[in-house]
Parts: sequence; structure tokens; C-alpha cells
Amino acid sequence: MKLWGGRFDKGTNPEMEIFNSSISVDIRLLPYEVDVSIAHAAGLNKAGVLNDQEFNIIKTGLEEIKKIKFENIPDIEDVHTLIEELLFEKIGSTAKKNCIQEEVEMIS
Repeated sequence: MKLWGGRFDKGTNPEMEIFNSSISVDIRLLPYEVDVSIAHAAGLNKAGVLNDQEFNIIKTGLEEIKKIKFENIPDIEDVHTLIEELLFEKIGSTAKKNCIQEEVEMIS
């Protein structure tokens, strides 16, 4: 998934992808990013956007992601996108309820 490239007709220049990618640096932030995602889900639960069951599913999925040890750096733009994609693979569409883009669409 590309964070910002979906509106262009042509693919991204490979040199731009290398320049724009931060995963090689921010992969070490994964445990902290997971903690932030759990806190975000807790806030959504408290606000009533997520029910208790959805929150627990998301939290469990994120805790499993936090335990992953990567032997190679994933081919993805950044750690936040990696977490979102892994969470979606683990728990399905409930993961989208913890994504900022989905919240924007729900509000508007």
C-alpha cells in the first residue's frame, strides 16, 4: 500500500520509492508504534467508536505483531503502514476501524 501515490496515473519512480522509504530506519520503532496504536484503539473504545470486543480483537492482534522478529526488512514504505497491513492480515476488516483514514471517512 502506498500512502500517497494512489491518485497518480503512473507508477512511482523507483528512485523516489527508495528516497521516500523510511522502513530501514523506523523498523526499530515498531514496538513503540504498536503501543501507540493500542493507546489509539483504547481512546476509540472510550469514545464509543470501537466496542469492547473490537478493541480486544485489535489489541490482541497488535500484541502479536509486537512479538514478530523480522529477519529481513519488509518491502514497505514505513513502520506504521507495515503494522496496519499486518493487523489487517491477522484480524481482517476490524483492523480498518483503528486506521486514521477510516476515521476520517466515518466522520465526513
